Amino acid sequence: MRIAGRIEAVTPVEEPDLVNKLKEILEIMLSDNRYAWELQADGTYSQRHPQADESERSAQNIFMDMARPTQS
Repeated sequence: MRIAGRIEAVTPVEEPDLVNKLKEILEIMLSDNRYAWELQADGTYSQRHPQADESERSAQNIFMDMARPTQS
């Protein structure tokens, strides 16, 4: 894992609209069942796949759809 040179910062977000937008983004990321990877107890990663009864959800595709201008 490459963490050398990595910087992380944390700051409070108090603006209600921004808090809601961040929650929406987090929910989308957590719902990704196609391109997300999960860290296993042994340190390996396994890629998520949709279960037989659920549709494929790609966070990347959802964000691209959200970024496209809507047709008027």
